[in-house]
Amino acid sequence: MSQPPLGPPPATPPNDAVPSSRGRGLLVGVALGAVLLGLAGGVLIGWLVFDDAPGSRAEADLDAGCAVVERLDADGVEPKETSLDDPVLWELGGASQMFVAASTTGKKYEKWKEPGNELLATFQRFDVEGTKKTLETLVDMCADR
Repeated sequence: MSQPPLGPPPATPPNDAVPSSRGRGLLVGVALGAVLLGLAGGVLIGWLVFDDAPGSRAEADLDAGCAVVERLDADGVEPKETSLDDPVLWELGGASQMFVAASTTGKKYEKWKEPGNELLATFQRFDVEGTKKTLETLVDMCADR
């Protein structure tokens, strides 16, 4: 004969049927890791595809500066008048700043800083010959890039 059960049946299933808290923690950790890895991959792909490449801002600055110096080289830089109404003054100042801005973005563009500063300095001193010389240097640099 068999003995009758000694008490009521257990209220919880055996341990092997209920995941342990360690198993749940591992599952949550893996899920969280997968989500973070997916986000990191998405950010990387987005940066590579849509974000500006490190040189593109500098290239835009150089495009703007080169467009001005090439036009001024063709038109001439003789001051039409010595007043703030002379557009050449503002154009040279703008081109100069674009070259210096590009030079701050990395070693590849550092060579633009000195002639950019020199362009503005020579024109501010009304050194027309110095401005022409610096302008020729910048036109050559623009053609070579």
